[in-house]
Amino acid sequence: MNSAISPPWYIDARHCETSEQISLDLTRHLPRRLAVGPAVIVAEKPAILLPVIRKRWMRIIREVERQRSSTLHVEKKRALEYEIARMRSLRFTTKINKAGADVLVMAPSDTISFLPVLSTVYIAVPLTAEQFSTLVGYSLPGSLVVVYGKWEIYLQTLSEQYRSVSQ
Repeated sequence: MNSAISPPWYIDARHCETSEQISLDLTRHLPRRLAVGPAVIVAEKPAILLPVIRKRWMRIIREVERQRSSTLHVEKKRALEYEIARMRSLRFTTKINKAGADVLVMAPSDTISFLPVLSTVYIAVPLTAEQFSTLVGYSLPGSLVVVYGKWEIYLQTLSEQYRSVSQ
């Protein structure tokens, strides 16, 4: 694919009605995205969402451990052991200035802070154009922006960011 014409960001619109559905969807989606790089989750109440995600994360690890225990295939067992070790090593935080965090859960008001370079941005609460623009500015080319709810409101900002990147 020619990088001159490929989009710098991909948007994934997801429709979840409750915070429980959002946390479940996030936790199921995170293992694949964290293999690519760091992620940020923008939520109304990060201090409440983080423990929920961690609890669900531990359930996923236990499920992978069960899969490892039930297989006799040596190669598959080795791959699952690697996945378990990788998942256990990932760090989650709500502290913006914490170095080395793989997942940062933050409030919309924190989007004006200095952020690490991101591969995935999860938006679980409406953001202003400025907040959204700041987040996208910290994401790598080819990053994924996952929006829970109305995503159309961010199209103008993405278009403006795309024009500034492509010039």
